[in-house]
Amino acid sequence: GKSEERKISQWNVYVSKEIKKYNKEMEELGLERKRISAGPIQEIAKRWKAMPQDERDAAVGDGVEELKERRKNRAEGIQNVPIAAFNDARATLAGLQVDMSNLHGRTDIDILCMAFRSKIDAYNAPYIFYTSDRIAAYVLNQTKKTIHQFALGMEAYNLSGANSKPSCVSNFHSLCLSMLMLISAPVEACEGRAVPQKMFYVNFESHMTAKYGVVIRNWPIRKFTAPGNINSLPTLSILYNVWRSGATHFRRLDDGEWQQW
Repeated sequence: GKSEERKISQWNVYVSKEIKKYNKEMEELGLERKRISAGPIQEIAKRWKAMPQDERDAAVGDGVEELKERRKNRAEGIQNVPIAAFNDARATLAGLQVDMSNLHGRTDIDILCMAFRSKIDAYNAPYIFYTSDRIAAYVLNQTKKTIHQFALGMEAYNLSGANSKPSCVSNFHSLCLSMLMLISAPVEACEGRAVPQKMFYVNFESHMTAKYGVVIRNWPIRKFTAPGNINSLPTLSILYNVWRSGATHFRRLDDGEWQQW
């Protein structure tokens, strides 16, 4: 009923305020925003449950009505006034952070969320939220940048006005990269045997089949060659699609087949 709706709204406002306070403390201490569901949310919930209604009313103040008004007036379109956009983004991200933290706490699903400006006159600093140190470690491993450096780089690129429409050349390079990731050394096919340290395209049979008992099935083009040697986007697209679908794949010969080979 209306009472339950009021209490839920009060809880949302209270959590939003407490999370803002928590994040500010973390920033002042030079700490990163992470694993917020592992402690603060539970502590906030305990304090809330222990509060009598009059203390809840005092803690929330006019926040419920402000939240309702903000939700009512919020539009999906671009904000014209920078300060309005700043407040909208801050409030929305705070709400999302609560939802993401609760989701992580309930399900152990890990989450990475980033938000950054698209216009130079916007006020918001890059927003970063993640629930596992593995996420930050992955970004560092793949980009050689901390997750905060990566977000700052994304924001800089976003503000640079660089052309975001992929050219034919960038499409081709992207597809080549995807192919190289798909056609890595056939580790899975070599299960139970020595594992190749790299992929050989030239003299595949002597390097891969003879040594590891691995063959390739249903290669769709005439020559077996590295994706980087294919200069036709349609041909590369065909190769990518059949490989991704599993129609083309590595297969491990059993001992009898390998000996017969």
